[in-house]
Amino acid sequence: SAGSGITPVMSMARWLLDTNSTAQIDFVHSSPNRDNTIFQKRLEMLDKIYDNFNLNQLFSRPANADDAQRFSAEWLNQNITDLEDTEVYVCGPTGYMQDVEAALKARGFNMERFFKESFQPEAPTENTDINAASTFALEVEGQKTIEIKAGQSILDAVEKAGLDMTAACRAGVCGACKCLIINGKAESSSQANLSAEDLEQGYALACSTTVSSNSHVKIG
Repeated sequence: SAGSGITPVMSMARWLLDTNSTAQIDFVHSSPNRDNTIFQKRLEMLDKIYDNFNLNQLFSRPANADDAQRFSAEWLNQNITDLEDTEVYVCGPTGYMQDVEAALKARGFNMERFFKESFQPEAPTENTDINAASTFALEVEGQKTIEIKAGQSILDAVEKAGLDMTAACRAGVCGACKCLIINGKAESSSQANLSAEDLEQGYALACSTTVSSNSHVKIG
């Protein structure tokens, strides 16, 4: 990640660690320096506490200019030597994400395991037929029927209704909040981490999906 793009990937990392995942996390973040890094103290704490969390920071404007580093294919090859069976998630400025993608392709990485996302997912296309004040009934399979507003994400509605749902990045990147749209009109702004089979069956990311009719969903 780079800059404020750290926010969703940090949420993903924390979710993995909080759920006692044994997955190896190589956390690579680019920023000007320590003083201008979001979550700096938390990153250092995670790196110290968890054996499966490996922190790599690249500072473009450190106190000592000779220590300046930027992400590059050369840096990747020298510092992240094992990419087999690895999934790569990147979030940051467009140019940064393009550099990461190019470096991985040059490495021969399986790009089906590469996921990129802007920090803020694009808003769903506005439906001019739906009044902004409209509300709908959202039946949550096996639990209860709740209220959801036009433009409100399924995840937000579910959590505000006091229901539990697995979620991590909340930015349409990680896929942790996958839910099944059983019926109803739904629109999603991100399909990251959803396979063609998932989409065919009606799965969507709750954090990036809104509805424009009474709907029925199954959540995890």
